[in-house]
Amino acid sequence: MTEQTIRSLALQVAPLAATTTCGAVFEIFDADTDLLMLAVTNGCQPVGLVNRQAFLLRFGERFGRALFERQPVTALMDPAPLIVEADRSVDFLNNLLVTEHEAALLRGFIITEDGRYYGIGTTLSVLRANIAQTRRHAQMVDEIVAALPISLTVQDADGRLLLVNETAANVFSETAERMKGRTVYDFMPEAVAERRRQRQVDLLARRTAQTYEESVSGRTMLTSYKPVTVLEDLLFITTSLDITERKRSEQELSRRAYFDDLTGLPNRAAMQSHVESALKRCTDQDSGFAVAFIDLDNFKHINDYYSHAIGDAVLKAVAERINRQTRKSDVLARISGDEFLLVLEPVTNMDALRASVDRVRDSLRQPFQIEGFEIFTSASIGISLFPDHGRDYETLRRNADNAMYRSKSAAKGTATYYDHQVGEMLAARMELEQKLRLAVRERQFHCAYQPKVNIRSGRVTGFEALARWSVDGKTLGPGKFLPLAMKLGMLDEITWHVLEAGLQGLACLDATYGKDTTLSFNIAASQASDPAFMADLAAQIGQSGQAHRLMLELTEDGFLGAARFQDQTLPVLRDLGVRVSIDDFGTGYSSLSVLADLTADEIKVDRSFISAIEQRPRNQSVLKTIESLSHALGLQVVAEGVETEAELAYLLANTSIDLSQGYFFAQPMSAKALAEAGLPGGASRRPRRVVAG
Repeated sequence: MTEQTIRSLALQVAPLAATTTCGAVFEIFDADTDLLMLAVTNGCQPVGLVNRQAFLLRFGERFGRALFERQPVTALMDPAPLIVEADRSVDFLNNLLVTEHEAALLRGFIITEDGRYYGIGTTLSVLRANIAQTRRHAQMVDEIVAALPISLTVQDADGRLLLVNETAANVFSETAERMKGRTVYDFMPEAVAERRRQRQVDLLARRTAQTYEESVSGRTMLTSYKPVTVLEDLLFITTSLDITERKRSEQELSRRAYFDDLTGLPNRAAMQSHVESALKRCTDQDSGFAVAFIDLDNFKHINDYYSHAIGDAVLKAVAERINRQTRKSDVLARISGDEFLLVLEPVTNMDALRASVDRVRDSLRQPFQIEGFEIFTSASIGISLFPDHGRDYETLRRNADNAMYRSKSAAKGTATYYDHQVGEMLAARMELEQKLRLAVRERQFHCAYQPKVNIRSGRVTGFEALARWSVDGKTLGPGKFLPLAMKLGMLDEITWHVLEAGLQGLACLDATYGKDTTLSFNIAASQASDPAFMADLAAQIGQSGQAHRLMLELTEDGFLGAARFQDQTLPVLRDLGVRVSIDDFGTGYSSLSVLADLTADEIKVDRSFISAIEQRPRNQSVLKTIESLSHALGLQVVAEGVETEAELAYLLANTSIDLSQGYFFAQPMSAKALAEAGLPGGASRRPRRVVAG
């Protein structure tokens, strides 16, 4: 008897080119329900195999079409299929079934002739070939089927089980021997059995195959049904693959791709998809929705002052609190660190929308109890409306962001609705950004100096160098452009310009005020936390030859959030002779107890404590406490923002503070103007006021 070769099993199915798109492959499978697999070739050389079940599972899952439709079929093919020569014997395949290749064979295989593609083969074709073999071969098939890692049953036209492997029997907590000769419906609840029975009748009548997922005994199975005729008998073959763990893994991957790990909220990608669906839905229904951009105010301070772990807990609490104020139809997403996007749908009227936004805003003003800390925060909110403010996701998000930016600029913790004025503000900001980039490139910055005065002797003891930018005939102070420069990553370059210009102005000032005065520069908290920047700064200061006259001013938040500054940079500055000042004390997360931990030379009390102090007993008490503790710690105290004679008189009569700074003495001005103004340098106890010249 001539040995049967694999050539006789080959299905002459035209292969796919490796460049064929997944969308085109889907159309091929959809048009031919009997087609179980397709080979992929590069020229005549096989490079992979596309299994119908596996392909339709991945392509048909959520977002599957969007991810793969335009990608080449190589993205979803089995890149390492079983490849066998056509002249091999069928027994060769039988041997493979009991080796490590069994899974590959079950997915199908490619048949070649002299290494060139010839056709494809299926498990079913192998089974058909073996049924025609001797009893020995038939027994071998039974043993192979019993060992298959997938569930396999064969039923006759009446539904009786002719073949059941142990994997299939285990699904029903039975043995293969007990199930043979009975129907599979005998082992199912009646309702489930009736549905499957009707499906089998329909498939047999139509002679069509079907693949779908089903739940059996709490497991997720990928089941394929196919009616076939074998030796003139109509049989119904069912294969099931337990994909429970794979589904769990896919769900986890999907969760990570579309949900935020920390809060469990949808992420930016998921929110964009939701908004795009809302755009279509509301367009069809002629309705509207709102996009609210929510940004936590000063969230960096929470991370710096408490810890990142506390900050994460605050973010989770914020998400929970916002969700409690919204409807089931509204969707909240976390799109970046401290930024959330809330879609409110539907919007029936503006009063209801404002009430919803106000509830969210007010809820975030309430303190959070986190690990024993009472943490206060707020959120600035910007709102855009569909279709008034945009007809696509990016426009709506950007306009809501711009409205939020206006809220934050005007008064943090408020909500702003996008309008044309906000759009104009955005245009102005974009114009300012371009001009600022040009200014950095062309070094358009200079220094203004504000003197620091000894109010007891009237002598000028130092100056604070303040950045100024001359643009469009105006001179802008740091508050007008440094926040934008920080956001654009240009703050360091501006700092270098100001340091260079400030040092150049010393020669002019020395001629009037002497060389024993100091020069102060402001350093941002982000710069103090950057070891590379601070190392460069220390090097440049060292090369200037003026290190002994320089003082770096940092806010208290900058000190608290810059452990590296205190541990690594401060010793280097001390060795150079540079002194350090705590600027604007009282405006951040102030605590007198932390003063002992801040290694500084000077503390500058913020103007909010000095303003009208002669009329504010509480501020007087706070100032005395700061003064007492500072002197005990060896810190020089400077009263910032003295603007009236009454404020100066109070400081002279009721404190031991020697140094002050403010408009009462002089506004910030150029070195030349300040030198010409000639503030008192003698023994006058009442320094006269000088305005900018």
